[in-house]
Amino acid sequence: MVYEALYTKWGRYHGSRCTCGQDWVQAHALPAGFRVVREGNGFVALVGPGLTVGVDEDHLTVAALWAAVTGEASGKTWPERVRIVER
Repeated sequence: MVYEALYTKWGRYHGSRCTCGQDWVQAHALPAGFRVVREGNGFVALVGPGLTVGVDEDHLTVAALWAAVTGEASGKTWPERVRIVER
């Protein structure tokens, strides 16, 4: 399952919680074990640990990415809609 993260949205989350001054993907997502599978048009497509924890057919949770990018544990099951893309 691939999560397409909006760069500006996640950049805001990162910038308001971290003072590293680096790109959130390079500084936090990659070291946490996420992998970039596609980039462009303001989005980065990620795969990695925790993106499918508790997943159902309609939602996935981004709590693991939240923890990696912000340094804060996510006590909530924050869902994102799943979009099916035919290959």
